[in-house]
Amino acid sequence: MKKGLKTCFKKIIFNFLILFLMLIIPQSAFLEENWDLEFEGITTPYETVEVGCSVVGVIDCMKVDRSDFVKKNQVLCTLDASVEKAQVNLVMAKLEMVDTSIDLQQVRYEFIKREYDRKKALYQKDAISFYERDEAETNMKAAEKNLAEAIEQKQVAQFELKHIQEIVNRLTIKSPIAGVVVERYLTSGELVNEQPILKLAQLDPLLVETIVSSRYWGTIQKDTKVKIYPEIPQIENFEGVVTIVDQIIDAESGMFGVRIELLNQDYALPAGLKCRVVFNKNTDLENNE
Repeated sequence: MKKGLKTCFKKIIFNFLILFLMLIIPQSAFLEENWDLEFEGITTPYETVEVGCSVVGVIDCMKVDRSDFVKKNQVLCTLDASVEKAQVNLVMAKLEMVDTSIDLQQVRYEFIKREYDRKKALYQKDAISFYERDEAETNMKAAEKNLAEAIEQKQVAQFELKHIQEIVNRLTIKSPIAGVVVERYLTSGELVNEQPILKLAQLDPLLVETIVSSRYWGTIQKDTKVKIYPEIPQIENFEGVVTIVDQIIDAESGMFGVRIELLNQDYALPAGLKCRVVFNKNTDLENNE
């Protein structure tokens, strides 16, 4: 009876030890056999941009809000451009008038030139005086100058129109990147001066920042492939590539930074998420300790 109790007690102790070991063994031990060296990391945006405007104005229409996904060159908001658009209309009307003036000056110049050519021929035959020929030549040069001035006025008006259109274009704020709206600082009706209007973040590709012990210095190289395990269980693991290895080791902690880049085309992985960074044993990291 006692022997049976001892045997049962041993089995209970053995099972308890197995359960205890399963709890204390790091989760990395249950990863694939080829992935064995683990560090903590955090996902960060590939790039963050605070979008502003180079001119002072009032927001006429805000087209996005926080957490909205945006494409590159998508219109984010527009500033009031009523004055500038009125100036555009004014310059375009001026251009039409200048075009009419050019046509008239062109016709007048061609007529006076023909008259000069006739009088020049008559003068060569001694049919008219030098004064008449000289007068015709002077009229032709004056008409030519008037035509040139009209053409120059058109060029000036075109430059003026281009300048105003550039201002109007600046009042239309477009996204410089494809990403997500992180923060909206201003809304419709508010004045834009020097402060940013929106904050955007590019999430594809996504970056993972981690710190590594100095004993692995010189072992982790650019283009090394790693696996990323997010702390959220329902998110699958990702594969990334080392893009930056810091060249300075922190003296106090004895650690150096490593940056990893991974594709995130469907935005399945958010930024600001803790994760485990697991290096492949084929990099021979442990052999170089």
